[in-house]
Amino acid sequence: MSATVGGPIRRDRVHIFANYEYERQPLTFYYTTPYPEFNVSLPGTTMESQGGVRSIFSFPPAHMTVRWARYHNNTPCEPNRCGGSNVMASSAIEGTRDSNDLNVALSHVLGTRAVTKSRAVTQDSTGGSVRSFSGTPHPLRVWALKGGPSISLRGFTQGRPTSTRPQHVSQGPYQFVMT
Repeated sequence: MSATVGGPIRRDRVHIFANYEYERQPLTFYYTTPYPEFNVSLPGTTMESQGGVRSIFSFPPAHMTVRWARYHNNTPCEPNRCGGSNVMASSAIEGTRDSNDLNVALSHVLGTRAVTKSRAVTQDSTGGSVRSFSGTPHPLRVWALKGGPSISLRGFTQGRPTSTRPQHVSQGPYQFVMT
């Protein structure tokens, strides 16, 4: 699903545009191990939303653009830890990712041969694998919840051998560029 709206607020002076997108994708992860007791299927739904607003202000000799964008993704199971024949359902890890961006650009025409441009940018992103899969419970899945053991056999993994610490990436807090 997506929507876009926008247009002039004041002709040739102020414009605003907004957009939004949402995607929902049901998935099922199949575990086909050599051990029949471990073979399960876990349903889940990936949800992704993103949107933004852009405003343009034009009052000659100055022009300003403001843009804000937002992104959110919730993945029920990280792809490298779900399904297949070499991991067990207890190793499933749910992940989220978020991002916020704000850009402000200002230009000023000084004459026929000179223009000054200023730009301020801030970006904030978070994400990472943060919790165990919250899909359909399975009796063997409890082994890996809340810091349970991780067991690796030749070609087969039970539990969570990877780190589940969340990530926080930030640019800034502000970047100011003048040309």
